[in-house]
Amino acid sequence: MIVRARQWRAAEQGSAPYASREASVSLSSLSVADTVGWTATAVFVASYFFSRPAMLRGLQMLGAVLWIVFGVLIASKPVIASNVLVFAAAAWTLLRRPEHARLDK
Repeated sequence: MIVRARQWRAAEQGSAPYASREASVSLSSLSVADTVGWTATAVFVASYFFSRPAMLRGLQMLGAVLWIVFGVLIASKPVIASNVLVFAAAAWTLLRRPEHARLDK
């Protein structure tokens, strides 16, 4: 709603490249970066619906990789760095051995 109002005002003032006063967004008009970003968002949200730790960590890692790609596409070092850390933490918790397995040896 806010974006649409801003786009309308910008178009009204003649400072935006919109063909009409009302901007519409279709799936075919999304950039590669937007597509990757929305996919990463969907994966991130989907991870909350899994209770198995391995599946949860796997989705967190997939989401982090998608966010890293998004960060590269938009040239955002903070997005890249934070998601490298998320990926590393998810991988470490996925690959570490359970406590009871260490006690047996």
